[in-house]
Amino acid sequence: MRLLEPDLDWLPCLPEEFRKRRVSLTTLGACREMVDPAFIKPPNDKSFPARVYTGSELPREYNEDSPVLVAEVVAWEKEFRCFVLDRQIRTISVYLRGGELQRDRDFAASESELAEVESFVGKILADDRIDLPRTAVLDVGVIAGRGWAVVEQNAAWGSGNGCNPVQVLEVLRYASVPV
Repeated sequence: MRLLEPDLDWLPCLPEEFRKRRVSLTTLGACREMVDPAFIKPPNDKSFPARVYTGSELPREYNEDSPVLVAEVVAWEKEFRCFVLDRQIRTISVYLRGGELQRDRDFAASESELAEVESFVGKILADDRIDLPRTAVLDVGVIAGRGWAVVEQNAAWGSGNGCNPVQVLEVLRYASVPV
């Protein structure tokens, strides 16, 4: 069996209308000379913390050829996690609000917020330019001064955070495929 996960370049290849910021895929070594701060993270793992770095601040203990996503620094007002199966939202939860993680606070999404998330994510799921595996977790949110945008896509099998567990299990049921 093979676990489904997004392509490394999924976020940079996402149409800008859904990203609302500059994002590129490069290597850790290529980022070492960066003077201006950028949000840098490994694309599909948590090998080092995702945060704003300058080149000299990047961790040294990782392979210079390691792929990294480099994004323009933006301020996220709120973020939501959406478990998706066959391009249909199965469950949504608040992920972050005002810089605080949901697991550190007991946030609940309002009906109007859930409607906004469903509307925005529905546009992504209906867009045939956007490649998605059968199961996916889409993190979306509001960028200050720019509006709704995709934060990232995660593998369904590596995500959690307050979503309806029955619906999450239904998505996880299809998160691996025969090789």
